[in-house]
Amino acid sequence: MKKAKTILAIILSLALCAALLASCNKSETPTTTPAPGNTADAEPPAATGGTEVVAVKTPGANPDGSPNLDQVAYYDPNFDYSQFDRYRTIYITQSAPDPSSDRIVSGLTHWGELMNCQFDGLVTANGDPDLFLTLIQTQIDQGYDGLILDPDGLLGQSVADIMADNPNVAWMTFNMPARAYDSAKPDEPGELLHPFAGFDFIYNGRQCSLGLLEWKEKAFPDVPWDRVGYIVLQNAEFGVFNLIQAGSDQVMRESQIPNENHFIADVAAFSGSMQDASQQAVANVITTHDYDVWLISALIEPYAMGVAVATTTLGVTDNACIISTSASALIPQWSEGVETAWRLAWYTEPLIMTEPIMGAIVAFMQGWAEPNTIWPKWVNVNDCGGSDGPYATAIVPAVYFSIDNFAQYLAWTDVYSGRDDYPEFSRDGITRTSFDTSVPVPDYYHILSN
Repeated sequence: MKKAKTILAIILSLALCAALLASCNKSETPTTTPAPGNTADAEPPAATGGTEVVAVKTPGANPDGSPNLDQVAYYDPNFDYSQFDRYRTIYITQSAPDPSSDRIVSGLTHWGELMNCQFDGLVTANGDPDLFLTLIQTQIDQGYDGLILDPDGLLGQSVADIMADNPNVAWMTFNMPARAYDSAKPDEPGELLHPFAGFDFIYNGRQCSLGLLEWKEKAFPDVPWDRVGYIVLQNAEFGVFNLIQAGSDQVMRESQIPNENHFIADVAAFSGSMQDASQQAVANVITTHDYDVWLISALIEPYAMGVAVATTTLGVTDNACIISTSASALIPQWSEGVETAWRLAWYTEPLIMTEPIMGAIVAFMQGWAEPNTIWPKWVNVNDCGGSDGPYATAIVPAVYFSIDNFAQYLAWTDVYSGRDDYPEFSRDGITRTSFDTSVPVPDYYHILSN
């Protein structure tokens, strides 16, 4: 996914979880519930009584025609979106565009067109937080019906305040949920202010460490675990990194790697660009410790790029594995046959991630769902948030993205969406179900009572 700019906080204590559960006990979320999937393969609504056809008023409706709030934001090819007004939406980012921006805009355009929604592209504040907030109000004043917003994590409350003053404008954030951050407590997540579809960063961190451990077992099965070093990057200025790190550390603490082999590479302690700072932070660890294998959780793409340079410069490429939670830069590298120690990503193509975000905007504008009713199976009772909540955090499906499967995965995104963005990759044997379109709700979303 993109950039360091946008992202959030850290794992909650059991005491806080219990308190939040008490305030959110109106949500019921069984641990085995799957994530909302796409309904493109669904059959048309069945007839009742042999002749009467059920009136379907929302996409992805239940068989009896009633709304399915876990499916309403996903494109339903059996639903006639053209029968409703065509609303206007736009995407506003706080930071400057990066390599993934074009794919995000392309995805929002695609799903908006299918859902009869005019999408007018991207407007950027180029890193200026005050300008970003001004742009939000400007687009509202220009008559936009829906906004997709991409703010820095600390602006969540300001964004929510503006939107609360404009209740007729639908909105969703991209990349990160809107939270009531306290700038004096960057390691705490703050209250959830709006529903979110995207990544759960603790979950992402766990998946990153699981991928690293599996790589070690396959690539170096004979290397004893006490000869393996684990590095996780950190930047306390961005709460989301603490979440990814917390999830990654959870898995590594339970692994066979001794705790004394665990290292934190603090990017904030070094100057320069994200790539330069991450290169220095990891080099500082590797040059002062001797291990046969290095497993490195780089958090995000710019950091992974810097870490890859560090491992190459230090000559440890062959016995290191880097994983990130975004990977756009890997696609041209692997397409040209270039391999580094950056071997894995826990990755969702932006085209897949944009579907529920545009779908939620349409659902809100059409009145099919409200922010506090959409995705009820994805309300995290540990983090329900909001006086008007509870709000959901729906996890989008991701894959272990590697040089072995990247071409197949990208071809699948074309098959799934009906696009032709990657014609250079073969679609032979690929169907809409070749990769997962849903994930299980994590156990930590729930507190089970006796």
